[in-house]
Amino acid sequence: MGSSIKITEDNRSGQFELSTDDESGVALINQTGSEINNLSIQAEGEWSNELNSNVEAEGNVAWIGDRQKLKYPLLAPLSLVGVNNSDDNDVFLIGKSRSVILRANGKFTLVINAPSGTYPQNKGHLTISWQAS
Repeated sequence: MGSSIKITEDNRSGQFELSTDDESGVALINQTGSEINNLSIQAEGEWSNELNSNVEAEGNVAWIGDRQKLKYPLLAPLSLVGVNNSDDNDVFLIGKSRSVILRANGKFTLVINAPSGTYPQNKGHLTISWQAS
């Protein structure tokens, strides 16, 4: 799957639903021609899978699975994370809210931090609001 949203001079804010069963996530692509000093991201909602219910964007800190099987083992299990593809794939915990810098022509991908192969078990979505300034 995986989809993308182009940030342009005419499109500097928006909202979308991030499906928690999509291992590719959604990419925000900077096409403004200059660096975005403040890409603000906010997430709302809850989702579930076979072992976890009412999971929010902060993830499940009580998760008892093998962290090494997570897509990003150093970050909170089942949390919303961002991958800054324009900065050596730096990965950040987004949780419910975070602001990041996005280089000119850069790409920032939002995805749930779950173990590979388990994404089809996830049910629900997070509502993502974003604004570039």
